[in-house]
Amino acid sequence: MIKIDSKRVKKDGTAAIFLQVIIERKKARIDLQIAWPPSKFADSQCKPRWRNDVDVNEYNIVIGNAQTKANNIRKAYLVRGIPLSLDTFLKE
Repeated sequence: MIKIDSKRVKKDGTAAIFLQVIIERKKARIDLQIAWPPSKFADSQCKPRWRNDVDVNEYNIVIGNAQTKANNIRKAYLVRGIPLSLDTFLKE
């Protein structure tokens, strides 16, 4: 699940975006190294901050890539019938 850390807003008004992974009731936060204004973040996507915002597409690609990688790891273990632990996920 993609989330934004709206409780820790930086001086420039942005907050870190991260991938939260929960497996067997254990949580891990994978920082995506991007930040966006919390008011312009909804449905796991960055919304344009202004008209013709060029960064929004690049940031949404980073978010999409992170989601794809996480889903591919989960799917690979599901297809092989191997239980996936949080430690294994983080190593992958």
